[in-house]
Amino acid sequence: MNFRVKLPYSLKHSLECGQVFRWELDGNSFVGVVGSNIFRVGQIGDVLTVASSDSKEATNDIRDYLNIDMYLASILKEIDVDEHIHDAIVKFKGLRILKQQPWECFISFILSQNSNIPRIKKMIINVSKFYGKEILLNGYKNFRFPLPSDLTKANGKDLKTIGLGYRAHYIIETSKKFLKEEDKFLSIFDKSYEEAEKYLLDFPGVGDKVANCTLLFAFKKYEAFPVDTWVRRIIGKLYFKGKENLTNKKIKKFARRHFGRFCGYAQQYLFYSHAIFKADKC
Repeated sequence: MNFRVKLPYSLKHSLECGQVFRWELDGNSFVGVVGSNIFRVGQIGDVLTVASSDSKEATNDIRDYLNIDMYLASILKEIDVDEHIHDAIVKFKGLRILKQQPWECFISFILSQNSNIPRIKKMIINVSKFYGKEILLNGYKNFRFPLPSDLTKANGKDLKTIGLGYRAHYIIETSKKFLKEEDKFLSIFDKSYEEAEKYLLDFPGVGDKVANCTLLFAFKKYEAFPVDTWVRRIIGKLYFKGKENLTNKKIKKFARRHFGRFCGYAQQYLFYSHAIFKADKC
């Protein structure tokens, strides 16, 4: 199947900017898992070519996930307020925030704490392999991300054995809480950013970064501004002349005031430009 997208749209930048961990470049296309399907997606101009591992909902799933109908140009125009973000927009125009499935996004960013992208990918591969369902696409094998019920039954020692370390406890306890409160969790779509952040922070092992990544990448809360070591360093260097001891609260307040209601987009462009992309070129 083919989709015509609203330009600017960059599949490459969107999948490689650090917001998602289950896509791999294979030739001229990317292969990854969304829900219960494997997808192979390529881009030529304003057309995305998509193959999937057979599901009636596959078309809607991937359209929604890739966020192809959003009019990105107006968002970029709104956040383009200084030379630093302007340079990032020019270099990576078309990077757009995906609409990930909330449960998988939430657990993935709990796993991401105190880690790097290769290790995060390995943890997600392992937990999916051991607790998810096998799926195939033209000889390519992968695994569905585990359901909450799968992870509540997991053994902490086994999760540590496959590389989750101290995160194993948080994954199990968060899965239990999610099962009890699934409707409440999904109602985040209807909550204000402040209400949603407060709710997510009540889950085991969830801090400011995990909550804000989940809100930005799964719940379309574009005013969320995740702050980690990289982002603190980037914002400090570009906007505070290297000032030390910047708190998350101060950075987030600055971001919303400076970039506006879509500051989460500014975060992702700056993060990709100054962390992911530069690291890949080193």
